[in-house]
This record gives sequence, structure tokens and C-alpha cells, in this order.
Amino acid sequence: MSAQILNDIVSAFVQALQAGTTTLTSYAFPLLAITATVAFYFQVGPQLANGGVGLGDAVASLLLLVLKIGILYWLILYLPDVADAAFRTFLQWGGAAGGTVTTATLLSPAEIVDTGFRVARPIRTFTDNVWSWLSQNPAMLISYSLAYYAIVMAFMLVALGMALTIIEFNLAVMAGVILIPWGIFPALAFLAEFALGWITGGLVRALLTAAMVGVGLPLFRGLKLTFSSGGDPTFYSGLVCGAVSLIFAVLAWVVPAKAGNVAGRGVGAALAGSDVLAGAATGARFAMLGGQIALGAIRGASSLVQGAASMRAQFRAGRGGTP
Repeated sequence: MSAQILNDIVSAFVQALQAGTTTLTSYAFPLLAITATVAFYFQVGPQLANGGVGLGDAVASLLLLVLKIGILYWLILYLPDVADAAFRTFLQWGGAAGGTVTTATLLSPAEIVDTGFRVARPIRTFTDNVWSWLSQNPAMLISYSLAYYAIVMAFMLVALGMALTIIEFNLAVMAGVILIPWGIFPALAFLAEFALGWITGGLVRALLTAAMVGVGLPLFRGLKLTFSSGGDPTFYSGLVCGAVSLIFAVLAWVVPAKAGNVAGRGVGAALAGSDVLAGAATGARFAMLGGQIALGAIRGASSLVQGAASMRAQFRAGRGGTP
């Protein structure tokens, strides 16, 4: 057994979540039709029944609703592909910002674990070779062992954070497919808001995790312990390497998680689900507004022409019909 088992576990989860996304997509489209129908009756029906709007306003509301349905239909249909492309892009950006780590390495948590074992190997080799001497100095033995396990566990935690980031994002996409259709109904738009915030937070977390890993992996790959004249790692360098590895693990866990939470809450605070749809339909609203302005201008010009004709008729009547 090797660290490759971690990649196998992540791959199994991702494939299962992607299959679940495909299954839920078949339910998302009927759900979108139901929510759109309910939204139409709740928004336009009472106004038509009370005579609060004219036929033109009712048609405009219907066209706007159809536009929203089209936007949501496209988003649901292509959400898995768009989300996967965005996730890989954010990983690439993070890896490029942090160093020379590729996207394939970031998608392979086992590579992070193997890096930790390579860094800690000199300490393990030293303790195995001088076990009989270190057994007479238990404090030294415990210190070297703690340094070794600190390095290994730190890189395992970083790899686990990367694995959780990958799995959580795919889980957010699966949930988004079935939650986004509710955004067309204002009373339940918070469900779509939650899905968009979760996906956005996952992208930010992936970006920062990739940046931290991109900085840490090349740094630790080039790290060399200080060796004594006999070729053994010094006590001080072993402890420092263990402490630095733990700091790296804490930073790789805490910073991306906090930033992802802030990003998710920021989307929720800035945009509700209905606002997202309304923003997507801004072009249509401006087009409708332009048409109303043009129609008003035409009506105003017509009124001016009619007023001028009336004044001319009155003037001619006052002069006895003389042109």
C-alpha cells in the first residue's frame, strides 16, 4: 500500500458525485418548469386579476420570466462543465502564483504525502541506524521521532486539505444543480443563493490552497537538513524542519478555509438569488426601457403635431376661413 490510495479515494468520491450530478440534472429541469409556473402565477396573476397592469406590462413580465428560465436552463445544463473548467483554472492560477506546481500535481494529494516522506527520510534513516545509542538517550530519541512524525503528519494534513477541497467543490456543484432552479421563485431564492455562495467559496478555497501548496512543495523539495561531520542530521535542524512543516500545514488549512467562508458569505450578502437573475436580465430591461422611451417620444411628437393642427384650425376660423 502506498499514498496512491489517497488519490484512489478522492477519484472514487469525485466519480460518484459527478454521477450524482448527472442524475440530479434530470430532476432539475422539471423542477425549473414547476417553479417557473408558480412564480408566474404569483407575480403576474394577482396583478391581472386586480387590473393593476395592462396587457403590455403582462407580456413584458412574461418575456422577462422566459428570459430568466432560459438563463437558468443554460446554467443547469452546463454547470458541471463550467464548474470543472473554473476549478481547474483557479488551481492553475494558484499554482502559478505560488510557484511551478502543475494542476496535475495539485489534483494528486498523494504527491504531497510523498513529499513529506522524502523530507523526513533522513531523520528516519538516522534513528534506525543509531537505535542502540539513542535508546540510552530517550529524550533525544523522542525528539527525533517527534520531528519525523511532525513532518509526515503535516504533509498528510495538507494533502487531506487538498482532497477535501476537491471533494467539497464537486459536492457543491451536485447540490447547485438541484438548488439553482429555486432561484426563479423569490420566496425560495435563498436556496440558489446558498448554492452560488458555496461554489464561489470553493473556488476561492481552491485558489488559495493551490497557492499555499505551490509555495510549500518546491520549498520543501529543495530543503536540506544540516548534517554533522558524521553525515547525521543535527538535532536542531530536525526540530526546525518539524516545526516549519507544522506551520505550513496550519497555513494551508486555516487561510483558504477562512477566505472561502468569507467569499461564500460575501456572495450571500451582496446578491440574493432573485438579484442574480435580475442582474442577468438587465440587458432585457434596458431594451424594454429604451422601447418605452421611444414610444413616449413618438406619443409626445404626435401630441405636438395635433396641438399645432388645432391651433391652426382655430386661427383660420377666427379669420373667417382665410388660409
